[in-house]
Amino acid sequence: MYYPHSMLKFLLLGFVLICAPLFMALFLQNAGLKDLAAQSSASVQTSSEVARLAPLFYLQAGDLERYGQRYTLTEIRALLDQYDHARQQFHATCIELQKLLPEQNESLSQIHQDEEVLYERLHQISEDDGVKAQEALIDDLGKFVKKTRAMQEVADNFVLASVNQLLDSAEKAQKKWQFLLYVSLLIAVILSIFLSIMISRPVLALDRAIRQLGGADFSQRIHVRGTEDFRYLGERLEWLRARLQMLEDQKNLFLRNMSHELKTPLTSIREGSELLRDGVCGNLKQEQQEIVEIVHENTLALQKMIENLLDYHQVQSQGSKLDKVAAGDLSELVKKVAEEHRLIAQRRGVSFDLSLFPVKMTFDERKTASILDNLISNAIKFSPNAGKIKITLTLVSEGVRIDVMDEGPGIPKEDREKVFESFYQGAQPEDGVPIKGSGLGLAIAREYALAHQGSIEAGDRHDGIKGARFTLWLPKNTVI
Repeated sequence: MYYPHSMLKFLLLGFVLICAPLFMALFLQNAGLKDLAAQSSASVQTSSEVARLAPLFYLQAGDLERYGQRYTLTEIRALLDQYDHARQQFHATCIELQKLLPEQNESLSQIHQDEEVLYERLHQISEDDGVKAQEALIDDLGKFVKKTRAMQEVADNFVLASVNQLLDSAEKAQKKWQFLLYVSLLIAVILSIFLSIMISRPVLALDRAIRQLGGADFSQRIHVRGTEDFRYLGERLEWLRARLQMLEDQKNLFLRNMSHELKTPLTSIREGSELLRDGVCGNLKQEQQEIVEIVHENTLALQKMIENLLDYHQVQSQGSKLDKVAAGDLSELVKKVAEEHRLIAQRRGVSFDLSLFPVKMTFDERKTASILDNLISNAIKFSPNAGKIKITLTLVSEGVRIDVMDEGPGIPKEDREKVFESFYQGAQPEDGVPIKGSGLGLAIAREYALAHQGSIEAGDRHDGIKGARFTLWLPKNTVI
């Protein structure tokens, strides 16, 4: 599809195209008004001339009757001269009426011939013809006047027909102009919609490109069609996409290499601290034992952070897909993960209260264990010394529900969605030792829950005890 070079030219072209039908309608309407005005002027002029001549025609015929009757009775030559003068005026009026009323030419020609006959009879009349001949001529003159009287009715009908024709022409012109107006408006609306689509298409393409970049999807090339302005913006976004893709690749490479490089020596440190703690190299003093415990605990914490980084990298690069789905007892998996955290919990005096309903279902054991591991380890971090963590597993109509509840400070309402964002860490407790973490555990847990078509939400405990509650929902269709 062809686009002008700039958006300004495109808008000007669109304005011209939209206004063109309206201007054309105005032009045609103006031309129609001129034609109607000319037609109306001619019709009015003709009607007024007919209305003037028809009574005059009748009056002139009456003068002929009067002069003819008098001449017939008196045979005075002056009366015949007056008849001749009136006759010339009558013939001139008849000719004008024939021009104005061509459809009445036959009737007017007949009247003209009748007058010629009467004129000849007037010249031939004499006293020798007798009274009967004179009375017959006088009677024929009266009949002649009645014929001209009929032309008055014809003229009235002609004027009325002209008025009706003019009204009909005006009505037709109005309908025609309305039709032109509606058609021009329809064309303008269609052009407006078409141009709006042409303008909005590159805008939507830019919006999709920005959303694509905002969603960290750098796999698809950005190509924007449109005016030169939009194409330039599309090229700049494509450059940005390529740049972000390169940075993303570098980041993933760094995380992968760094995690691998850190994991190998960390494993050696952890094994060495465990050997020292177990007394393989001899009994340790109390102070030495405490140092070894500190090294061992921090080694485990560092290993957990590295594992979270690896999981986060896998989620970002491959998406939250299930690896291996199999049937199993979810309650047994909850017990297993809780048992793995029991030793760390006991060192702070934290205990577990498990209320688990046996549920057979299909799930990805590794990812589900990672969800539970992050929820339980998070609860241990925020639990006070000698606190209690309550874990419940229930089967409800919506599916399976797992609640992990601690007795910590709780989560403010404004942070309950933010805690699932990557690298977000909530407010530290007002008293006590600051809690350290990577800010990835809950983000990974939510991604894995979504992979199971489930969800995780945070809130307050329902039993009135102060603390945070994390609820894992798994769909009903996975229950066996």
